Amino acid sequence: MPNAVERVKIQLPDTLEDLSRFVLFTEERIKSMRAEIRAIQKLNVAKEIELQKRRELQDVADAMIDAQVVIGRLTKLIPKSTPKSLSPTSGLNKTETIQGIGLTKQRVSEYERMADHPEAVELAKSNARESDEPVTKETVIGIIRRNSEKIIELPQARNDIEIENLRGQIKADQVITPLYTVISKALSLLGTEARQITPRLFLCSM
Repeated sequence: MPNAVERVKIQLPDTLEDLSRFVLFTEERIKSMRAEIRAIQKLNVAKEIELQKRRELQDVADAMIDAQVVIGRLTKLIPKSTPKSLSPTSGLNKTETIQGIGLTKQRVSEYERMADHPEAVELAKSNARESDEPVTKETVIGIIRRNSEKIIELPQARNDIEIENLRGQIKADQVITPLYTVISKALSLLGTEARQITPRLFLCSM
């Protein structure tokens, strides 16, 4: 049964360099674990064994995502490529630090984005476990992107509503204003009692 499989919390390295090596190594380990699960499925091995391997894969994938988030937090603290702005840990600027630990600017940018959205990371982990799959960086980035698009759409939707309301008001004014003028002239031609009826009161009584 799924609940009988013990979940493992993998301890992460402490330094930026070791975290980077951990991520790069774990990426290859995940590929190997996926291949092992495919082999188990082809051999029709007991489902309990496949389930155990899937849980192990999820634990490793969670640890890799956590390591990527920590890298993002740490690299955000390093000033960008100003020569005199050096990393407090390595003595290098940000560009040199990233190159030195074997990562690309694109990767680090994604890690920093993940670090800025911990709620997306946790949602991706939860969804992955519900679907019995390992979480991936691409899934996390996809959630962040969709959430960002929703935030952008809300003000635009409000603006569209305001525009339509304004258009309706203009159309109403185009009809009511000439009618108001005609009624005013008509009332002015009548007797004293009729003059006590204002055009606005006349319209409201219609």
